[in-house]
Amino acid sequence: MAQLDTIQITGNNFVDIGTKTIQSLIAVNTYSADVEFDLAIGPTGLHDGTATTNAIFVLKNIPIPIGSSFVWDDDGTLEDAFKGTSSITKYNASNDTFEAITSGFTFLLRASNASETISVLMRRK
Repeated sequence: MAQLDTIQITGNNFVDIGTKTIQSLIAVNTYSADVEFDLAIGPTGLHDGTATTNAIFVLKNIPIPIGSSFVWDDDGTLEDAFKGTSSITKYNASNDTFEAITSGFTFLLRASNASETISVLMRRK
């Protein structure tokens, strides 16, 4: 069963939005100038901070002009990414392999600059 989650993002601190599948996303510029936003997969410890250590960006610096929206329909890439039937791996250059991310990761959202505001609607399951 799908659900609609809404969140108001203010500033460039990451917000942990959990691990439910994101099927689609609408981001609306609610600021008085052009904005940009990021969607990443990263450690839960990045919540409420600007650090990007070990973050994997799904969408980065997506521009949304004043008075506009950005609509993204996932093509299944993120489908059940955090469920036991799927795995997320990260490349380790020191041994030239992909290693599984086993726990402690989540989806993270943020505006690209400290004063920007964005309303986000996500269809999730």
